[in-house]
Amino acid sequence: MPATRRRSTAFALAGLITLGLAPLSAPASAAPAGPSCLDSAAPVGVEEQRLGRTLAGSDVPVSAQILDRSGFGGVEVAFVRDLCNARSLAHSERVAERHGAQLWRDAAARAQGQVVRGDLPAGDDRPLYWARLQMSRALQQYAPGFEFSESDRAELLEALATTSRGRGEEIRLPAGEGVRTMLVSGFDPFILDTEPRRTNPSGASALALDGTTVQTDKGRVRIEAVVLPVNWTEFEQGMVEDTFGPLMRPGSRQLDATMTISQGRNRFDSEQYNGRFGTGTGNDGYNPCAAPFTIRPACQNTPSQAWVPFEPPQFTETNQPVEVMAQVDVSPYTFNRNTEVTEFVDCDGTATIVSLDGPSSPQACARSGGGGDYLSNAVAYRVTLLRDALGLDTPAGHLHIPSVSYEPGNANPNGPAPQITDPEFERTRAAVVERTVALVRAAAAETLRS
Repeated sequence: MPATRRRSTAFALAGLITLGLAPLSAPASAAPAGPSCLDSAAPVGVEEQRLGRTLAGSDVPVSAQILDRSGFGGVEVAFVRDLCNARSLAHSERVAERHGAQLWRDAAARAQGQVVRGDLPAGDDRPLYWARLQMSRALQQYAPGFEFSESDRAELLEALATTSRGRGEEIRLPAGEGVRTMLVSGFDPFILDTEPRRTNPSGASALALDGTTVQTDKGRVRIEAVVLPVNWTEFEQGMVEDTFGPLMRPGSRQLDATMTISQGRNRFDSEQYNGRFGTGTGNDGYNPCAAPFTIRPACQNTPSQAWVPFEPPQFTETNQPVEVMAQVDVSPYTFNRNTEVTEFVDCDGTATIVSLDGPSSPQACARSGGGGDYLSNAVAYRVTLLRDALGLDTPAGHLHIPSVSYEPGNANPNGPAPQITDPEFERTRAAVVERTVALVRAAAAETLRS
């Protein structure tokens, strides 16, 4: 049985996991070739519905423009062709795994300037996101000739989610004398209903870092990366723990360091504290915590007891090498050690108070960590909690990085003639990614000194 068929869960059934890829060739607007195995009338998820979004003055979807101009325009065609040629569930799962893995590798190779096609800059993270969605749409509409259930569909979606996000066996950690390892995570683009052109520099940074090495006179550090969804659904199903947890346990592949990264303010923040509380609507339209905002179970990150066999704390704390990171030149941005949190005045109420230097007491109830209460805080909370549950001193913490801006005349997606990119957009993303990579590499090198 393939390694990715570990849990069918409900990943596919709530409009969830996204993915895909294959060789780079025909334009994204072309219809999938080969025998039809798709039911075009079948419903697709909230994220996949955005594949058809257009901008003013153009009838070509934003997703198709990005994929055509990045060399990923033929991904869907090749995937559907191979999917339709599958003659069994096992065969179709191999197709999903292979194309998902190829998507991840092609996206990382492009981000690192190894194979760059099209006129979009190498560092553009958006082709990975939109190509993955094309593949997940195909799987949501998959109607093969063999016996096929909704749980089978879930298995295929999970196989794609695992490989196309750089997870599972795509995390390749060497072992040996003088070799350390580090796993970092970034995120998909988000808030796409109002701005479908969005990038996420944390995902771009993850692609730039994946499979790279930091070499010092004391040895080397291998850095691997994953890109996570901006969805509570997958987090509640245990994606963070299933990604980081097996590699934090003792063994030949045990990690020496981790770092979670997301887009935040217009500066670099090392978040000192992460809160258990979480709210906000994800890319899939799901928000587990609606008003009133109290610490009821729906509003709290609660990992499986298989990973955390005790009542989780309200706050966790970073132990990444902040002092070393603070020495990295990130100008024109600034680097900040953020110790602020927000607490509930009364753990059963809704009133809150800001505490500038971390939790006011061990009994304080979290309303938000330094990095807020969204999925960026949730991934940081879950990874640092894993560290503590496993009794490790492995460096773990969260880095918020600056967002990306458009030129003033192109900033409004509802303007007269918005473009999917412009010089300011490309310049700011490249600047943020370059400085993020430098911060991660500095933190990685520090593991060799400990």
